[in-house]
Amino acid sequence: MRRCFVRRANPWAVHVSQRKTVVEMIDQLVAKGVLQKDPRQREMAEMCTPLLKAVQDHDAQTKSSEIVLVTGTASMLKAKLLEWRLHVLQRARQFFSQLAARLKLVDRRTTAIDVQWPENIGASKAISSGLYIWGDVGIGKTMMLDLFEMCPTPRFTKRRAHLHSFMTMLSDRLHHVENEQRAAKAAASAAFAAQQSTSTNFTLRRPIEVVVDEIVEETPILCFDEFQTFDVAHAALLAEFFTLAFARGIFLMTTSNRPPQELFHLSSTFGNFLPLLHQHCNVVHCRGIEDYRLVAAKRGSHHHHVFVSPASESHEKELLARVDRALPDGSEWTYNMEMNLYGRVAIVPRTCGGVAVFEFAQICGRFQMLGPQDFQLFAKTFHTIVLLNVPQIGVVSKNAAKQFIILVDELYQYKVKLLFTSSVDWERMFDTVDVVTGKAAEPLAEDAYTQGADERTFGDYLDIASSEEELLSFARVKSRLHEMGSEQYLHSNHIDFHVDDFNTHALLQL
Repeated sequence: MRRCFVRRANPWAVHVSQRKTVVEMIDQLVAKGVLQKDPRQREMAEMCTPLLKAVQDHDAQTKSSEIVLVTGTASMLKAKLLEWRLHVLQRARQFFSQLAARLKLVDRRTTAIDVQWPENIGASKAISSGLYIWGDVGIGKTMMLDLFEMCPTPRFTKRRAHLHSFMTMLSDRLHHVENEQRAAKAAASAAFAAQQSTSTNFTLRRPIEVVVDEIVEETPILCFDEFQTFDVAHAALLAEFFTLAFARGIFLMTTSNRPPQELFHLSSTFGNFLPLLHQHCNVVHCRGIEDYRLVAAKRGSHHHHVFVSPASESHEKELLARVDRALPDGSEWTYNMEMNLYGRVAIVPRTCGGVAVFEFAQICGRFQMLGPQDFQLFAKTFHTIVLLNVPQIGVVSKNAAKQFIILVDELYQYKVKLLFTSSVDWERMFDTVDVVTGKAAEPLAEDAYTQGADERTFGDYLDIASSEEELLSFARVKSRLHEMGSEQYLHSNHIDFHVDDFNTHALLQL
């Protein structure tokens, strides 16, 4: 397989030249016919402008501050720079809030896009260090995030990821810092013991503080798709991270299918964090916008080519034969390929070039130890993934359903082609009543996903909250599958590299 790897590309970059704001990019996409004109969607783009201006103003003032500080010593520069950044950020917020009050920007915007939280009403919320956009699936929230990522912020790096991938990375870094501190403390204790000292006086910062400082320095702008909490541990960690990160001047743009006040069901800690989230983020509800994934699917649907049911042996052979036909002549399959990630080994049962084939049970389910970073590794490595024997997701174990949700999210983020055979029609995969028997399924208790939860404390309430999160996730993934089966998506390129070893036209021929 030959690949030309490139820096992560934005899916809209081929259609727009370098522009300063999301609004300008939207107007250019409409003028080129890539998007259809939608006043509501343009209003959503306008909500990105205040945050971008705050970042750019902070950028310009920080640059001048660094010039002033350059005469200082190297040891003082980092601490003074952080102090200046926080000061400049506060000044930028005050300036733009006063400007927005004079121009009455808040009143104009709230008439077009509903603000669903009382703390957001008023000029002081016109500009902040964050933007939280929520609304129905398929209305263009992810596109806004992509376009915001393209906006120039030359001195500040952006981190673009799904929230669950970021949380996995955050947990790994915390574990790494804890190990480092444990080793350092042991070494210091041994040194003091050798000197026969009665006290070590050895103090360490909290690991979360160390990690937050590192992330703010590396990527001061965070762009998260699908702000959502699945379990107690992640909700609490998320609240603690942003409590510290906002205080250190981080910028956040994120999307969600629900308002922040509905995210605290799994954790009282996250509920206590909500006022701080609203203090730093402009929370807007975007509605009245068409589901554009359905529009894309109607323009050219190939769902019956790539999402095949029922999952019979004949359908499996037919799908794999079309995959073979799409590969270059003479291609050979490799079996049980090992992929290394953070010292762990993930097994890919069958690969050929940029194509990987899994049985559903080999990638999802309670017997698999795969998580967001594994799925992200697969998505970054392969341009096409084939799943065989996918069950009805709405009635499988919570763990398997969550893994499938995260897998599809990661594949969608990297424009990976997804092909599968399923026990039921793909549009009914997320029904929570068994399609065959008509009865609600009751997964075994040991199949349930309960990471970070204590069932003795939460009981049935946790199950209800988890079910609400799953239903929202089902709606989002179903909407994404609508697009992933469209002609436009299937002919698109992988985000990270150019594909020259797969003929999509041959794949779609019956």
